[in-house]
Amino acid sequence: MKKQILLFTIILGLVTLSCSKSDDQQESEYQGTWSGTFSGDANGIWSALIDSDGVITGTANFNGIGSTLQLKGSVSPSGAFQATVGTASNGAQFSGQLSETSGSGTWINTALSMDGTWDGTRQ
Repeated sequence: MKKQILLFTIILGLVTLSCSKSDDQQESEYQGTWSGTFSGDANGIWSALIDSDGVITGTANFNGIGSTLQLKGSVSPSGAFQATVGTASNGAQFSGQLSETSGSGTWINTALSMDGTWDGTRQ
């Protein structure tokens, strides 16, 4: 009887471990607060929060204009960064790559014929 109880306890423990949250939903390794700069035809600073699902929310502040716009987007499990500053129709599209602690890429605003580069780090 003791062997059966021990065997049942071991099997129950293995089943519990195999059904952990990490198997059902993997959290983004890029989760956290990020900030950096952008430059080119316009320049400024940006800051963003990446949540556990890889959703990006934040702001971009343009130097000399005194304008702050929303930054929204996502980061893939491989670190591909895609975000829009402003609106999809007339805003800037930021794209690039994140590593564990830093990221960089390019931005373009086709409506205003402007482009440049960006970089940032995890805080």
